[in-house]
Amino acid sequence: MKLISRMLLPLALLAPGGSARAGSYVVLQALGENSLVRVSADGKSVTTVARGISGIALAIDAAGNYVVASTSSISRVSAGGAVTHLADAPGGSEWADVAVSPDGTILAADALRPSVWRISPDGTSKKEMTYPNDIVLPPGAHRWASLSVEPDGGFVLLIGGWDYAVGAVARFYRFAPGGEVKEIPLHGPRTRHPVALTPDGSGNYFFANEEFSGPSGGTPILRLTATGSVSNFAEMRVLLPVRMVRDPETGIIAVSDSDPARLLFLRPEDGSVVATVSFKGLARPVALVWDPHN
Repeated sequence: MKLISRMLLPLALLAPGGSARAGSYVVLQALGENSLVRVSADGKSVTTVARGISGIALAIDAAGNYVVASTSSISRVSAGGAVTHLADAPGGSEWADVAVSPDGTILAADALRPSVWRISPDGTSKKEMTYPNDIVLPPGAHRWASLSVEPDGGFVLLIGGWDYAVGAVARFYRFAPGGEVKEIPLHGPRTRHPVALTPDGSGNYFFANEEFSGPSGGTPILRLTATGSVSNFAEMRVLLPVRMVRDPETGIIAVSDSDPARLLFLRPEDGSVVATVSFKGLARPVALVWDPHN
C-alpha cells in the first residue's frame, strides 16, 4: 500500500533529531479488503496488519493486541495479524464501541440497550452493567455510544439518542471502578450523535458531533470537561464516520476522513490542521488507535 499524497508533517511527529518516532497509528477500514493497517508516526509508511477483519470499533490492550468489535462480535488481533474470535453480542444487543480496561477486561457499549458489558480477556464471561435510561429509541434506531477508560480502571460513556419532546439528545456517564454509575449533566453547545470520545491528557476529552453541522457546514469537534462542560474546539469538513485518537507524547490529534480516505493531524492548542496523510487502497476508515508498541 503506497502513500499517494502527504503534506509536510510537523516536527512533533518526529523523535528528537528528526528521526522517525516509535509508535504508529492502526486504522480499521470498512471497504475493500476490510484490512487493519499500520501507519507510521511520521506518515511515511503503511503496512497491512490483518486482512479480512471488519468492524465498527477498535481498541488496544496493554500487550499491544488490537480488539475489534463489529455490531455482533468481538475479536482480538495480534500485532502479527493473528485473529482470535472472543465473544458474540447477546441476543437483543449490538455493539457500538469497545475499550479495554487496565486489567485487560473488555468493555463493550450496547447500541440497543442502556448497557455496557464487561467481557473477560478470554471472552468466556460477560457481565451487563446498566445505566439510567430516559432516551426512547424510535423503532429500528440505534444508540450512539462512545467509551473512554480512565487510569483508575473506571470509564466514561457518552451516548446519543432520541427524546420525543426535544429530538436528538446526549447523555454523559461515569462508571466508577466499583461499578457505581453517575450521570454528569452536559451544558454548552447542543450535542447529538456524539462519537470518538478521546482523552485530552489532562482529565478532559474531545469528541465529534456527527450529523450536527457547524457554522460552515462541517462536523464540529468539541471539548468536554470531566464536569460536563461542552465547548467548541474545531470544525472539520470530513465524511462520516469520524474517529479520533490522540498521540499521548505529542498531543497531536489524528482525525479520520472517509472520502477521500485520509488522516488529518490537529494541533491540540487550537485544532488547526498541521498535516494530512492519504493512501492508495485505504477505503473508508471507521476506527483508529495509537499503538505505542510498534
